[in-house]
Amino acid sequence: MSKLEYLPPLILLACAAALYLGSREGFDAVIPEVPEESLPAIFFHGHCMERSDQIYQNEIAIHRKTEKIVGYGRFRDDMHGKGLTRITTERLEREEQCKQS
Repeated sequence: MSKLEYLPPLILLACAAALYLGSREGFDAVIPEVPEESLPAIFFHGHCMERSDQIYQNEIAIHRKTEKIVGYGRFRDDMHGKGLTRITTERLEREEQCKQS
């Protein structure tokens, strides 16, 4: 038998030992602890972002329907409603407000 045949099992054993020893300390190094005071803020931030995404999806759906009727893409506001630029700008503003609050 050659010495190279023993190499893959030894590498696997070394990796398994390293992972086992690393997991004995727990997952504290991998998952940071979140203070309980900030949990409501995280929940509000997530809810705010979900609401912003819902508004964006509704406005984009209306925009796409109007595009099909009109027959061209609309970046600016016109007599048919909001343009893509305004929809995107309002979404970014909403998300910025969510981050600040």
